[in-house]
Amino acid sequence: MPRLIPTMKLTRADDYLRASFPYTPAIIAWLGRNERDPGLPGASWNPKEGYWSVPVECGETLTAIARQACLTVPALPLQEEGALRIINPSLRSYQRETAERLLLDRRLLISFEMRLGKTATFIAACKTVPSPERILICCPASVRGVWRDELDRWWPHHPPLKILWSGSDPLPQGPTIVVTSYELLVKVLDEPWGAIAVDESHYIANQKAQRSELVVELCRANPGALIAFLTGTPITTDPKGLWHQLNALWPRRFGSFSKFRKRYQNRIPDEWAYSGFKYEGLREDTRQELSSRLERVAVRMTRSQVAEIDKPEVGLLRIPCPRKLVPHTLR
Repeated sequence: MPRLIPTMKLTRADDYLRASFPYTPAIIAWLGRNERDPGLPGASWNPKEGYWSVPVECGETLTAIARQACLTVPALPLQEEGALRIINPSLRSYQRETAERLLLDRRLLISFEMRLGKTATFIAACKTVPSPERILICCPASVRGVWRDELDRWWPHHPPLKILWSGSDPLPQGPTIVVTSYELLVKVLDEPWGAIAVDESHYIANQKAQRSELVVELCRANPGALIAFLTGTPITTDPKGLWHQLNALWPRRFGSFSKFRKRYQNRIPDEWAYSGFKYEGLREDTRQELSSRLERVAVRMTRSQVAEIDKPEVGLLRIPCPRKLVPHTLR
């Protein structure tokens, strides 16, 4: 009788993969079920249906481990690609690609260094939507006027614009763009929005702050909206702040903060801490896993990367010259 080869079954449900497979120690060890590493953040077991829910960005690692364990693994179910949109050609290539990705994924953490065009990228995505809906821009109070200038620059014929300068300002109806500060965010929570930008999203790093709670509520109340978190702060320097931004955009996809911290940060003894230890830095053994996950939900761009993109090709230009001279190399 031929020997049956164990098989993994994979289906996709939004941002998760549903994986059914026979008990495989290597996969269970990766998912993590011990005191030090209680589990892959965002992964969960459904005992009733008999499958694991695994965040889709972890799919390649999951299938690689399964194949090493001699399981037959089908191809990953991919997200359907949308039709390419006509993005403003005056934007730089990385801005156009990021705007396309925002339109496809609907939610994205955009971490560009200062003056690399986060604002223009979000505007380009909103401008490309066939029927502009109500757009909300939440930003620090000091840059509300900057958004007005950027909208006039990158979207000259944009829908009517309303900047909330105080809590007494009325909200317009119909297609419009509203710019508000974090302090006035409570005023717009009950309104439906088709697109939302949270500028300087590292402002919500403290999950207990009122503005952080309001942003979470705003995202939860608009599940179908185009949502972009914009920040110039490196997203891996503060794991706690990073987790809260990720959790606001994708609730539960990265697990609880406790799981996230135990999985990705170093646990260091500390006699002054109540628990006897503290967490800091990033673990070397899971750093690559975190980096791979972030690549699926965030875009990071630095000036050095942009300089490399814009670096001109170096070639040889040969100039007719007397025999005594040699060809010149021009950049």
